Amino acid sequence: MLSRVAADEIVLLSTTMFDNANKTNELLSDVIPDIQRNSVLMQEVTAASNEQIDGIGNINCSVQELQDGSNETVMVSNRMAEESKTLSEQFKLLNKAIEYFK
Repeated sequence: MLSRVAADEIVLLSTTMFDNANKTNELLSDVIPDIQRNSVLMQEVTAASNEQIDGIGNINCSVQELQDGSNETVMVSNRMAEESKTLSEQFKLLNKAIEYFK
């Protein structure tokens, strides 16, 4: 009698475990496609992030080139101002020389 009760409990536990295993399998079957979709989305996010990083690098290079061009423009402007001042002084000297010969 005692072994019959134990056997019945074992059968009941085995059936419960089997049912739980089937439910777990069903749940995993439902979750796996979601996990795969999330994996694809993460790959797409990573690719987009890499593209943004490349774009930011390109923008940084462009800004640096713009800054270099601005610096060069400032240097040329300063040189032109100096040359203009020199020409103005030479023009004054030339005017004095012309006045002398008049």
